[in-house]
Amino acid sequence: MDKYIFTGVDGNFGGIAAETAIKLLDKSQLIFTAPTEKGIAKYRDQGYETRVTDFNDPDGLAKAFQGAKKVLLISMPFVGEKRRQAHKNVVDACVASGVQQIVYTSLVNSTDPTNPSIEKLDHAWTESYVENTELDYIFLRNSQYAEAMITNYYTMAKTGVLANNQGDGKMLTFLVKTVLSLPLTLWPQIWNTQF
Repeated sequence: MDKYIFTGVDGNFGGIAAETAIKLLDKSQLIFTAPTEKGIAKYRDQGYETRVTDFNDPDGLAKAFQGAKKVLLISMPFVGEKRRQAHKNVVDACVASGVQQIVYTSLVNSTDPTNPSIEKLDHAWTESYVENTELDYIFLRNSQYAEAMITNYYTMAKTGVLANNQGDGKMLTFLVKTVLSLPLTLWPQIWNTQF
């Protein structure tokens, strides 16, 4: 049976991804990873296969990814060269360990030159790097996660003003669970697809 690796299960997005995968895929197919033993303890204690992954250790990543067919790379929560290097290490480890497909949590319009976001530069770089390997890939070009907007809404409730850079105020948001359900359900069937 194919094995699927989920990175960053100790984080918000990764934790939701793991919980969604548990409902959709067979236990024997799942490998959960995080940078520390503490981050994977919950899943290890439930009998899931777990591995510690340090995105600054390419050799360790390649070893951790052995035996996996697909890897979900959840983008790192920082911006700039450090993020690009971490993503590069994961992609290189996927190639070195024989992973066939990488699923990457990118950003809507990441390659659009008119998108002024600084964060998008890392996503565009990572997408380009993946595209220049032999890996099959899925890019989850996600919009703003509704969960991330909660603090803005609390502030708005207090002040009556929604202060941000949304132009006329329209913004497409997604729940993380919604973003993950389709690709996880279709993982066995999808190859070389961009969403």
